[in-house]
Amino acid sequence: MADDALDRLLSRQGGAVR
Repeated sequence: MADDALDRLLSRQGGAVR
């Protein structure tokens, strides 16, 4: 799953959407 990559990218942008 690419969830890890997505999570990292989102976290990097400072987007705690989840």
